[in-house]
Amino acid sequence: MKQVYKCDFCYNTNENPEKILEHEKDCYANPSLKKCWTCIHHEDEGMPISGSMMRCQKGMSYDEQEEYEGNGNCPLWENGN
Repeated sequence: MKQVYKCDFCYNTNENPEKILEHEKDCYANPSLKKCWTCIHHEDEGMPISGSMMRCQKGMSYDEQEEYEGNGNCPLWENGN
């Protein structure tokens, strides 16, 4: 049996703990980064056949959502966890 480390925010795993710590700094599910997936205003309107399509219930445009999903720190973000 080998030891495996898991991200505290998602299902990402790795044998190398440094890689997991590095991953956590940019994990989409890390609420301290204030990205869309952890926001209470995030809504997934996707379909099984087309995949995920996020929508901001506060009316943020798709382009703005793309920026904040990549960079985080959305000004409209509220904790959804």
